[in-house]
Amino acid sequence: MENLDTYAFIDVQNTEGTADFLGFVIDWKKMADHLTSKYLSKGNYFYLGIEEGDEERTEEFNLLACENCFIKPKFYKKYRLKDKVYSIDCPTCKIELVKKIPGRLDWKCNCDVDLTIDVLEICKDKATRVLLFTGDGDFKPLVDKIMKDNSSSIVYIFSSPIKIKGKSRLAIKLRNLTTTYKNRVIFVDLDLLKKIIEKTDILN
Repeated sequence: MENLDTYAFIDVQNTEGTADFLGFVIDWKKMADHLTSKYLSKGNYFYLGIEEGDEERTEEFNLLACENCFIKPKFYKKYRLKDKVYSIDCPTCKIELVKKIPGRLDWKCNCDVDLTIDVLEICKDKATRVLLFTGDGDFKPLVDKIMKDNSSSIVYIFSSPIKIKGKSRLAIKLRNLTTTYKNRVIFVDLDLLKKIIEKTDILN
């Protein structure tokens, strides 16, 4: 296993959401250093959405750029969804009551395709150890592809199995892969890395 070339692919938004779910904030420099020292990763690829003009976040990830760290950003813009209007006829006063609920702010920036293409190109025709940071079930076909293309490849999936109010950060599709490809798809609880990758200089 140690002879395999190792590469890390990080779905930043999803992984940040998981860390928040677990009650901590990730220091991405610590993350990059850990992947390089612990797993001897030859390439750490970070996929993230950045709001245009967000200089602080841009600088945070620019500082990671080095020989084996590659930042893959996409700009996104926030937008407001349509307002929802509800109309109810009051049976007592016979008056139509109208209530408008303002649409919530949202944003869209999908880096899944970029991550998938990079994994397929980098790992093509060779056995690799893939460190995949995400709990998104949409990546199941990618893991299936890695497993079928090379019987010696190994995939580590970093997320959280903990459920809060019935919700988990780790999709069932990914969870089931650890059974389908026993000892080749390995789950790692992100909470186990908390002491190593947690940001400790947050201002209260």
